[in-house]
Amino acid sequence: MYREDSLRLLNRCSDFLPKQSRYTSTPYYVKGKGLYRNYYEHDDHAAIAKVIQQKKFKWPWVVSYDNAEEICAMYRMSQSLSYGLN
Repeated sequence: MYREDSLRLLNRCSDFLPKQSRYTSTPYYVKGKGLYRNYYEHDDHAAIAKVIQQKKFKWPWVVSYDNAEEICAMYRMSQSLSYGLN
C-alpha cells in the first residue's frame, strides 16, 4: 500500500512494481467531496481511467469505485463487475 495520489503512482509504477495486477482504490465519485479532505474532481477520475486503459499500460488492473453513471461511462470499454455491500 502506497497511500499516494493514484495518478502519480500509476504513471511511475512500472519503475518499481513487479508485473502483477494493479489495484487502485480511488476516492468515491459521488460522495467523495463529503468524505475526504482531498477528493477528486471529475477530471481527476477521467485522467486515471485514461491512463490505465491505454495500450501502453500493460498490466492487469482493478479499480474500485462507487457505482456512478459517470464512472461506468469512463470505463465502458473495460470489463466490469458490479456488486453491493450491506
